[in-house]
Amino acid sequence: MEIVIITNLLATFFAFLESKKILKNGLILTFVVLFLFLSIRYDFGNDYISYVNIFKEISEGTIKIDFEDSNAIEIGWVYLCKLFIPFGFYSMVAFLALANCFVFFHFVKKYVPVKYYWISIFIYLFNPFLFLVESSSMRQTTALLLFLYSIEFIINRNFFKFIGIIILASLIHKSAIILLPTYFIVSPGMITKKIISIYVSLFVFTFLFGEIIFNTINPYINLYFNKYSVYSETIEEAKFGTGLGFLVLIFFFGSLLYYSNGETGKLTVILKMGLFYYAIYPFCIYFPMFGRVQMYFQPIIIITMPLLIQKIENPIYKKVFIFIIIFYYLYIFIEFFNTSLWSSFNVYKTILFVY
Repeated sequence: MEIVIITNLLATFFAFLESKKILKNGLILTFVVLFLFLSIRYDFGNDYISYVNIFKEISEGTIKIDFEDSNAIEIGWVYLCKLFIPFGFYSMVAFLALANCFVFFHFVKKYVPVKYYWISIFIYLFNPFLFLVESSSMRQTTALLLFLYSIEFIINRNFFKFIGIIILASLIHKSAIILLPTYFIVSPGMITKKIISIYVSLFVFTFLFGEIIFNTINPYINLYFNKYSVYSETIEEAKFGTGLGFLVLIFFFGSLLYYSNGETGKLTVILKMGLFYYAIYPFCIYFPMFGRVQMYFQPIIIITMPLLIQKIENPIYKKVFIFIIIFYYLYIFIEFFNTSLWSSFNVYKTILFVY
């Protein structure tokens, strides 16, 4: 845990220095630090060793591509592993770390005002379900990176390129196929009061009827995603943030609704994604596996939060808002490390000491 904290603080500090115009390339240094952390990690997170074993089985030819077996490893991941067999598993981890840092660097650079780089990086690192959990779920994170790349195609209304990227992502993690309607759900255009009311209604509906919906569709969902059915059995584990955290979430959602109203331009796609992320959050309480879908939209908050802060004109309210962000994410960061489900993140190990 200590290494994670030091890495987070150092990376956020470099971003802070660029935000304050003290260091010109602070954001680059931020992602250099994160690349080093990600590229040499070993047995860090819940899924790392399972990926080692999958890579080994693919190398030995014991894993076959089977389109009829819903439990089979996706073909895209199989071929990605095959590509790195001559170089070894650690080289693939380093490559994915580089891809992760490259995509998130450009994501922040493109959409976040410079003076709020540090807020964006702070949220990315101290929300453990972003940087940390994503470092463990390698296949879905690879699909997520492709989805983030595809956002530009939504903004520019390039339907076929978007569809192509999402299909490619689904070949790496089949859950990505659910993202196909995103092109229409978050299309560019003014965020009107009617659109705001739709997101509010979606939030209320999922909050009131989420459990009923879960009990109804869960058996059918598991026909396609049955190898992830374990997530449907961990509802209690998933609820540790539904008290104070749920109230803060409503506060963030309400603030985004208020300041997004009347927004025009290309950023409406980003803001709508943020609204959708919060609107479907209650459903994840009853249906933890749906968090697999929400995970694709979660990185959007590292963009929407700085944009929100920039829109707040009252300096006192702005400081209060920043304080709430820092307090909330530090709180869930600490809670994360005190939860047995995530104990595999407590000790950071590297490939330098494997042998």
